[in-house]
Amino acid sequence: MLIKKKKKKDIPIETIEYTLSDLLPSGFVESNVGLDTKVARDDAWGYVQPILNLSGPSKRIIINWDKSVAVSDTVRLGSNTTLNFSPGKGIVMMNGVGKAVLKNRTHRPATNANIIDKNITINGGIFNGNASNIPRGTIGQGAAATFAWHGVENLIIDGFKIYNNRLYAQIATNVVNGHCRNFEVSSGTLFESNNMDGLHWDGWCKNCSFENGTLKTWDDAIAINADDGYSHWADFPINQGYLDDFYDITFNGPSSDILIKNITFNNQNSDRGYGVRILSVLSRVDNIRIENLKGVCKNYAVLIDTYQYTAGEMDFKGSGNVGTVIVDDMNINVIKNSLTQAPYGQFSLVCSTEKLIATNVINNSDIPMLSKWANTSQLDPLFYGILEVNGIEY
Repeated sequence: MLIKKKKKKDIPIETIEYTLSDLLPSGFVESNVGLDTKVARDDAWGYVQPILNLSGPSKRIIINWDKSVAVSDTVRLGSNTTLNFSPGKGIVMMNGVGKAVLKNRTHRPATNANIIDKNITINGGIFNGNASNIPRGTIGQGAAATFAWHGVENLIIDGFKIYNNRLYAQIATNVVNGHCRNFEVSSGTLFESNNMDGLHWDGWCKNCSFENGTLKTWDDAIAINADDGYSHWADFPINQGYLDDFYDITFNGPSSDILIKNITFNNQNSDRGYGVRILSVLSRVDNIRIENLKGVCKNYAVLIDTYQYTAGEMDFKGSGNVGTVIVDDMNINVIKNSLTQAPYGQFSLVCSTEKLIATNVINNSDIPMLSKWANTSQLDPLFYGILEVNGIEY
């Protein structure tokens, strides 16, 4: 354990550094966190969480994570926390525990001004959600996403792998300056349930980026859903009450200034493996930039959506509120199947959009370059401004 002190902006910051193996008892048995070889063995949660609880505005906790371990509860991270994972090491959720593997400590789904948890960094790590052995969630705790971030400022996750997510690989609301880099997401070879999305960063997220990643998912690979059906999720029969007493309408909110860059989709063998979804019903989505999108997905590469296909599934009713979306360098093999409600297209628009400008887009698929609806399924009229792909207006 190393202890350092320094001053930053006249606030003393004490830094305490630990090595995970020093926190665990002798004889502790490591787990296997691999994609196809997961085995949850001894539980490390009770040894690491008390240490992580020490972090805060005046104390930084660093854990050098040199073991692969199972946990029986969510590992919660507060302000000024850093996890440094050794190569090949990580965390697997124990059988029967329908919770997130990682989550921030103080739940603040909205608004940016309410954020408590700041300066969280994760370097490396393999995170196995153990999808086939856990339920979809836990009452009062939300969905069993592998990562759940609700109210974080300055979040950096670099060099991570997420395997076998039960629901979302990541679900996030109210993240400011959040960045995912150099990552891999694989939801596994078996379809376990609906909502096995990749990175699902939603309302109140701004100044965020997803760079240098590959994703194999059973739903949207990357989603920026300013609005969703949060107040209704617990009522869906598939959720069996697991999501009660957590989500509510306040999770909806604006999203802006998002970069998606150098991303590959590996969804050729995933019937529900879609591409990028940008979703708005009433909340504003603006300044989305997508660069260098490659790979294979189903039915559409970029969907701008209101998700008004069935009345009452969303928290609001409306025609969407999307500002500017800029796309450059996209070469996606889009394979059609019947598992979509939106129209086929490299770009599929079912949402009012002020500006979509795309350049250097290759379409070698048996689908239109751009499809758009005039109305939602609930007959709300849709409004479009500039829609241009490779210099052609639509």
